[in-house]
Amino acid sequence: MIKVLYTLFSCGFIPSVKSAMILLVMSCFLAPTFLLGSGLQTVELSPDLESLSQSEMNAGPGRVKISYYLHYQPRMASNQFAIWIEDADGNYIATVFATRYTAMGGYERRPLSLPEWRRASDWGQAKSEYVDAVSGATPMSGWHANIWDCKDEHGRPVPPGRYFYRVEGNIFWENMVIWTGEIEISDSPDQSQAEPQYIPERAHRKGILLEEVRAEFTPE
Repeated sequence: MIKVLYTLFSCGFIPSVKSAMILLVMSCFLAPTFLLGSGLQTVELSPDLESLSQSEMNAGPGRVKISYYLHYQPRMASNQFAIWIEDADGNYIATVFATRYTAMGGYERRPLSLPEWRRASDWGQAKSEYVDAVSGATPMSGWHANIWDCKDEHGRPVPPGRYFYRVEGNIFWENMVIWTGEIEISDSPDQSQAEPQYIPERAHRKGILLEEVRAEFTPE
């Protein structure tokens, strides 16, 4: 713009330096224009196609609400749980939620804390930003829900298909429970109820940490 104004001033189309400065200031506030000949021609800017495509690419196909009833255990070596997603082949996709103590490295002091989730997610390699995004304090007793945005751990939308949601909880020391359910990601809503597996088999005798684990998919 400065070059254009200088050329027009040199050729006499702009009568004074003051006029040139006024035009320069006006160009900062008006729609982008080029001065051609003795008139003004407005040039429309094309949309930022790269930004639009990036925005569209990051839009997930919907969301999955994973709800559960938590019985807070008033004792140590308990109350740790994690929720994560796997594809139909059992490959890790993303973590939805993990209690902060374990997510922040507490497993180094307590190796029995959520071992299945840590193995599946290779959690020791997780980036600090991701750890902060999915971790939180252990909630108190009651109904709770967490949302999966249907994206993988890198923020990429997942393709349609069946996915497993898994919830692992430490009941007391080595006694744990893993809830597993399936949910369909498609153009239609879906819902399901998960089933528990206690490890060891009599772990439920140490207490009930999680109940009524279920998922509901809502398409965008």
